[in-house]
Amino acid sequence: MSSTDQPQNQTQTPEFTLENIKQAINLLYSNQNPEQISIVNKFLQTAQRSKIAWDIAFVLIEDNESIMTQHYGASTLTEKIRYHFNEIPQEMLNELRDKILEKIVQTGENGKCKIITTKLCVALASLASQMIAKDIWTNVVQYVVENLLKSCIPLKKKNFKVLKKSKISKSN
Repeated sequence: MSSTDQPQNQTQTPEFTLENIKQAINLLYSNQNPEQISIVNKFLQTAQRSKIAWDIAFVLIEDNESIMTQHYGASTLTEKIRYHFNEIPQEMLNELRDKILEKIVQTGENGKCKIITTKLCVALASLASQMIAKDIWTNVVQYVVENLLKSCIPLKKKNFKVLKKSKISKSN
């Protein structure tokens, strides 16, 4: 990210593109200059509040991105849901919920990105609380459990066999 991509004053709006944001994330974690870190951090915080953040959050969480980039993407998603929930069209809420659940499963499967999975769980919890408050999603726990079990079918069958055996032996 060049210095021309940085906001120079309050009236100038920075350009938020996927590439600029990725470059800023890399710069944030590789730079030792506190003044430049502060500028980059402000740029990234402003990007999280922009409308384009909805479009890029999931792109940043892809497996081929660095952990830092994925973390920023998951944090952006959480930020947008918490503070900009009203920007989401109501007809898109279920799609957003399902997309977050899908990403939780994907990041959970590889096991090396627990921080990303945790951030996505926080995003899902934030979404659930917003949707519950508006009576849009009433069966949160059931829905989440069912969808997580669907993604782990071989594990599910194995666990149920173990559970049935342990219940039988305890009842005798």
